Amino acid sequence: MSAPREGLPAVLIPADPDRDWELVELSRTAGPQLRQLQSAVGGYLEAVRLPLMGILWCNEEGALNGLPLNRFASTIALQSIVGDVIITGEADADGDVTAIDDEWIQRVQERKELRAHAGDSGR
Repeated sequence: MSAPREGLPAVLIPADPDRDWELVELSRTAGPQLRQLQSAVGGYLEAVRLPLMGILWCNEEGALNGLPLNRFASTIALQSIVGDVIITGEADADGDVTAIDDEWIQRVQERKELRAHAGDSGR
């Protein structure tokens, strides 16, 4: 059994397909967590609910600011998503985000292993 995490695990998925996905840990406190999410997406937040997967956080003004298309995020959200995104778990009863589930953590680890093994850009 793994040790408890200090923060909430989330996944950063860059728009640039040459950059790898990252597991990040968000603060459990609302103020710092909001700043972390805004910093990751580069601006104001827009939440896109992903049924059975969590919440995708993207830059609310990304299209206006000319951010590049995030193909993976667009595919899972079933709408055009631009810029880097963060995926968290669902919101709890108080409206605070929760940790991503273990399946997301496994996906990130498997993707890193595949990219390392293939030695390519992962496209």
